[in-house]
Amino acid sequence: KSAIESRSNQLHSSRRHSSQDPRLELEGGAHASRAVRRRERIMQIGDRIGDYEIVKIIGAGGMGQVYKVQNTLSERVEAMKVALANLEGNQEALERFQREIKLQAALDHPNIAKLYTAMRHGNQLLMFMEFVEGDSLSKMAESGPMPIASVLSYAMQALDALGYAHNKGVVHRDIKPANIMVTHEGIVKLM
Repeated sequence: KSAIESRSNQLHSSRRHSSQDPRLELEGGAHASRAVRRRERIMQIGDRIGDYEIVKIIGAGGMGQVYKVQNTLSERVEAMKVALANLEGNQEALERFQREIKLQAALDHPNIAKLYTAMRHGNQLLMFMEFVEGDSLSKMAESGPMPIASVLSYAMQALDALGYAHNKGVVHRDIKPANIMVTHEGIVKLM
């Protein structure tokens, strides 16, 4: 076989295998130009990590997958962020995630999602944070124009949180409507 035919067969076999096993994922995300397929355990609803049970898969961010979890002892609902990549041998990703944990732990403001704890699980770091019931500003904007009074209130709350973080020496680096949650009571939470 030619090298092209051989590579085409490998890719076809890979696609067939990945549709049969949903626990395969692409390193670097689905749109990575030179993604390498490898086996990684993707957490599923019902899985348990220590005293936490996964209730729902919320989504993925720049550095991690986010889950809705419930502490089986306290019954408190929290958000759990897991580094996407296996951190073993990836010192740069490990250091970035550890920095995020330390920065989040240093912040205590009513408009910033609280970090409750962090822990290691296998080769990954986990962050357990306040679970915010509500919608992101990006989702709210999809519904059409918002009342100006609401927009001003959300902006003032977000600016207050950012000012607090900046005074602590923390720069958010990813402020966007998708990372600003609004509770059902109209309280803004920066994620």
